[in-house]
Amino acid sequence: MNPAVLFGMAYGCADNEDDYFRTGSFAPCPGRYNLVVPEEWGDRIRGAHPGSAGERPRVQIWHGGSDPLINKKSLEKQRDGWTDVLGIPQTPSSTSRPAAGVTKQVYGDGQVETYLIDAMGHEAPVDPGTGIDRCGTAGQGHGSLCGPYYAARFLGLGG
Repeated sequence: MNPAVLFGMAYGCADNEDDYFRTGSFAPCPGRYNLVVPEEWGDRIRGAHPGSAGERPRVQIWHGGSDPLINKKSLEKQRDGWTDVLGIPQTPSSTSRPAAGVTKQVYGDGQVETYLIDAMGHEAPVDPGTGIDRCGTAGQGHGSLCGPYYAARFLGLGG
């Protein structure tokens, strides 16, 4: 199974819901003084299923650059953990702009993908219209590109 994460936090960054949503420089998850290194994030992920000998999944991570609930630094911390788990560099192998205000980065051979949508808050990325790569309703979500479509493609669904 290959997961797609829309505005989440790094695994194991908080022990309770209050800490999970705490913001500011000293917040346990996105705070600038959170000095957890990639190997530690990776250890937390590996610790979720100790002794697992199976293949690790590819991961796609989406985040809004203007999210008032979950700081965009969370995307970096998630990326750091998964690139460590998968043994690939934290430096992207490619960077593109699939839509205005959207930065997509690919790590390794596509094992990790990130999407940072500059003006998006804590809402779904949508692209209303007709066509398979369109979704959502105008005014409900952030109009940029259809996140569920790109996540489904990443997951190997829909051809």
